[in-house]
Amino acid sequence: MLDIDDFKNVNDTFFHQVGDMVLKELARCVSNSIRRSDIPARRGGDEFCIAFPNTDKLHALKLAKRVWKRCSGKEIPMADMEKHVKVTISLGIAVYPENARNMGELMNMADEALYRAKSTGKNRIVIYGD
Repeated sequence: MLDIDDFKNVNDTFFHQVGDMVLKELARCVSNSIRRSDIPARRGGDEFCIAFPNTDKLHALKLAKRVWKRCSGKEIPMADMEKHVKVTISLGIAVYPENARNMGELMNMADEALYRAKSTGKNRIVIYGD
């Protein structure tokens, strides 16, 4: 699970048109940071989910770090190209079948890890159970 930190502030400060640009650029950045076999999806609002099929916890963390390094702190140009919006992201990782027995549990556990990343300072990666 991946979430843009303080995205509401982007929309409140720069309005939804800029927020939409941020979402599109983040989606592009995520897509360019993952393997062909991985599956990115927007979960809703400013939250995304990336499935790393047949990937253990160590490799999931490695892939999440690559996404985080490439996308967090990225300066996204606004429409006038004179200003930039800088956003950070938080990620939560859960692994099947190590953490969960089914997709519902996996999503809940990844969401819990994401919540911990957000509540412990944001702009970080947390693995469920660690």
